[in-house]
Amino acid sequence: MDLYSDYQTDFESYSYAVQIHCEAYTTPGGKIRIIERFFDVPLDYANPYAEKIRLFARQAIPVGPSSLDEAMRPICLYFPDFAGYDCAVALPTSYTLTQAFFDRGYQVLFLDQRGTGLSTPLNSLSFQRATLHGLPLDTPDMQAEYASLFRADSIVRDAEEIRKFLLQGGRTQEDKKWTICGNAYSGFLCAVYLSFFPTGVRRAYVTAGIPPLMSDPYEVFKYVFEKAKERNALYYETFPGDIVRVREILSFITKGGRRGIPMEGGGFLSAERFQCLHIGFGTVGGTDAMHHLILRGSNDLKLYGELSYKFMEQLRACQGFDKNIIHAILQETVYCQGQASIWSESRLRSDPRFCWSEMQSRPMNEPVYFTGEILYPGFWEDFAELADLRPVAEIIATRKMWPAVYDEAQLARNEVLFVLGVYIYDAFISYDVSLAIAKIKNTRPFITNVIYHDVRTRNADDTLPQLFALGEEPIMAMNDEPVASALSSPTVDLSPVDTSSASVYSSGSADSGSLKGLMNT
Repeated sequence: MDLYSDYQTDFESYSYAVQIHCEAYTTPGGKIRIIERFFDVPLDYANPYAEKIRLFARQAIPVGPSSLDEAMRPICLYFPDFAGYDCAVALPTSYTLTQAFFDRGYQVLFLDQRGTGLSTPLNSLSFQRATLHGLPLDTPDMQAEYASLFRADSIVRDAEEIRKFLLQGGRTQEDKKWTICGNAYSGFLCAVYLSFFPTGVRRAYVTAGIPPLMSDPYEVFKYVFEKAKERNALYYETFPGDIVRVREILSFITKGGRRGIPMEGGGFLSAERFQCLHIGFGTVGGTDAMHHLILRGSNDLKLYGELSYKFMEQLRACQGFDKNIIHAILQETVYCQGQASIWSESRLRSDPRFCWSEMQSRPMNEPVYFTGEILYPGFWEDFAELADLRPVAEIIATRKMWPAVYDEAQLARNEVLFVLGVYIYDAFISYDVSLAIAKIKNTRPFITNVIYHDVRTRNADDTLPQLFALGEEPIMAMNDEPVASALSSPTVDLSPVDTSSASVYSSGSADSGSLKGLMNT
């Protein structure tokens, strides 16, 4: 189905974004000018003159010899990660990529996507105060319909309306375009942008996060579970003493058949909540930090016979669902196009090692696996901010009428240069699933086995120069037949990998590419 042309019926220059506040200042040292902007945009673009929501964007411009010099810099739009990372948590000077884009001649606009940061959030307060079709959100059905308007298609439309507002005065059509950049889920957003609004984009850079271009989240999460098994096995190979420690902590959490331990501020530390600590497996140094936390918990039980406040708070800090419920409510819908998710992740938890109730009676030397971001229906009762939204989550999980978030026909004829990082040992986006990039025309991948998913904060200095080089140097594009064929293999050898002879741009060697070595970096 070709959806791209349907989106072009709107007036090309008219913007639904209304700037309602703007202020500027210069950072200490006088090197960067910051402009903070608030916009009102339609909640539902199908009814653009009804309810509005608020968006926040922070613009960073290197101070030049004149205001004209600053204004002439093209804009790079950066989308924050879906898991609740928002641009308001840090100044642009805290992002490595800011200076990298400055050096390439850009200014950078950081956007808090709808539902996060200083933009209208998706939380219990917004459900209490918002309206939809002029009616209060006083039923789970109304709340679910409201939440459904915070998906990728709406987020990208917000960005496009802001682009038209900021760049409508461009002298040429090229001046009215901007470059887009994303990491993780926001990398998915870049592909959505190229599906529906490619005429507004000069080029796209994705440091991590390639959409699988699948319509069924069940198929996507099958790869996620396989990756989770692999990471758990390597974790326990590195820290074999944690097999018993983890079981001791889980035994204490469920002591006497209790559901879990009440946490300060509400919620419970249940076995399932403890097991979602696997998220640390996907970041540089994450396994070391996770081992230290487990060591602390085990030590607490030996010293006090219970888990300390410090342990509980450190664990809470690793889990952002209370602070960013949009992640919990909409995680599976990221992949839904015309069908329901039906708790896909929960349906895949057939391996007993992921289930403490099944492992509890087994020998102490059998490891219990961590599940990471994988959510289950009962999980909602463990988090204070999620508990009241369980009925909303149930409705969203069974909803079938999700609009398309990707237009594969448009992506197959994409003319915008799409440069992206593909990481063989990415814990959150399977390398097998990443092969979907072969469907997107004009794609140039940087494939490596020596970088992790959290490149935005840890490896930007290593990755961005590679992406910029690919963005400037003519190489074979992914739509060329030899490369597409090379990427069609359904399996990947996860032993130490040397990708230097692959048909795509690559980096890394067998010596530096072992997953175990990377996990301990």
